[in-house]
Amino acid sequence: VEGQREVLENLTRTEPEKFKMGRMKLGTVPLREGFERIPRGALGQLDIVDLTDQLVASYYEDYAVEFVVAVLLDMGMLEEAAQLPRAA
Repeated sequence: VEGQREVLENLTRTEPEKFKMGRMKLGTVPLREGFERIPRGALGQLDIVDLTDQLVASYYEDYAVEFVVAVLLDMGMLEEAAQLPRAA
C-alpha cells in the first residue's frame, strides 16, 4: 500500500488533471469478477490517503494495487504503473 500511495501522491503533485481523470477511470476500468465498483459518490473529494484506504478496503491490498495499475495503464501512464508491483 505504501508504494501505491507514493505513486498516487506523486501523481497528485505533478499531474493534478490526470489524477482527476484517474478518479473518473476508477468507474470505467473493468473489475475482476467478484468485486463491485466503488460508488462515485463514495469517492467524492477523498484525499490521496483516504482514496488509497478506500481502494484497499474495497479491493483488498493485492487487488487494489492491480486495479490501480490497470487504471494508470488505461490513462497511458506507463512509468507510474511500472513503479507499482504487479499482483500475482
